[in-house]
Amino acid sequence: MNNTFSFRRLLLVMKHEFLGNIRENFKVAILLYIIFLICELCTVTMPASLLQISYYETVSSYITLSIIEYVIGWVVMYAYASIIMKPMKYKELRFHFLMLPAQRSEKFIARFLYVTLGCVVMISVVVTAAELTRLAISPLLDIAEELKNVTILQPRIRHEILKHFNWLQIEAYVTRPILMLSIFILVSTITQKHPFLKSVVVTFVFFSVYSAVTISVINRAGLQAFNCILMIIIDCALSLIFWIAAYLHFSKRQITK
Repeated sequence: MNNTFSFRRLLLVMKHEFLGNIRENFKVAILLYIIFLICELCTVTMPASLLQISYYETVSSYITLSIIEYVIGWVVMYAYASIIMKPMKYKELRFHFLMLPAQRSEKFIARFLYVTLGCVVMISVVVTAAELTRLAISPLLDIAEELKNVTILQPRIRHEILKHFNWLQIEAYVTRPILMLSIFILVSTITQKHPFLKSVVVTFVFFSVYSAVTISVINRAGLQAFNCILMIIIDCALSLIFWIAAYLHFSKRQITK
């Protein structure tokens, strides 16, 4: 087998992982669809005045919905990250996975993309399906007209949600969750027994210290754009380090019994 990296082999391994877990992923997708649809329906039926609602209340409702769906999405991604080494859990699965005609890097990247990019695609499809379902049944609901056709896909709603974003929120809502994801991947690569629970514990301990340090820096230096950008860079650097560490541990496991 050619020792150089091959995208063709990478795609074959990804195809193998997808087809091997399609039933499990379908069940997760159905469950998420039900959860997101309930969230969608609660968003349009929970405002105090159901028959008359202001534009501000409409936007506030969808900001709340976006936050809820965002948190649920990350929890699902953390759960998937904790099973990144599922093919290595038992001897039979490990033997079958290691016998795939691909390099160690290709197998790791395939699993990495499966639990990250694959999860993002699944969540995006499910959220869109729930949104479209809610739009389809909204005319049957006794709610304000403003809420019947409003959707997160509308430019004005996206603008209202994103216009208040700053560097600190990017660090809090983007790079820090990614850093948490990298910890889940690293811990789950190292241990096979209860990887999710162990990842939660390690993440809690790590961020207890990390957050204390960053808050101390902010209190001394002030909440400036430069400091927030610096924290974003540190988050990204740590995430990269943890991903590399996870791969190195994975590559060592492949040559052990």
